[in-house]
Amino acid sequence: MIEVVEIREQDVNFVRRILERRWHVSQIQSYWFVKNYLCKKSNCNCWVALKGKARAGMGAFHVDNDIGVDLHPWCIGLWVNERYRGDNIGWLITEKRFEWARSLGYDKIYLDTVNAENYHKKFGWERTGITAKNQGLKTIVMEHDL
Repeated sequence: MIEVVEIREQDVNFVRRILERRWHVSQIQSYWFVKNYLCKKSNCNCWVALKGKARAGMGAFHVDNDIGVDLHPWCIGLWVNERYRGDNIGWLITEKRFEWARSLGYDKIYLDTVNAENYHKKFGWERTGITAKNQGLKTIVMEHDL
């Protein structure tokens, strides 16, 4: 069984490690992100997927983005452990982010991706036509109606 929960104190090191390894976030930045997720600063949040006792994935929500695009809000940082891919964990995490966005009054949500456009299209995401640079890489902006 898979359960998706809001970040808890016992998930802090897991989330920090993913941020640092997958997105090359510094230790200081990962601490700042996780601290903000725990207190919901600026309405940001993070969810962790549990498969039994194992942490199988994570995903975050931010109102703003770091790529200079003036759209709000954003699904960011979706990551699923390779051994659990194909178990619908990414979508379960994203549904939690959608619920959070709706609770804040949004009717549309965005994400940016360098190489996972086809994955997101399977779940109803559409390209906005906006591309931007994120850490020197071309990134595609996608949207989803809530």
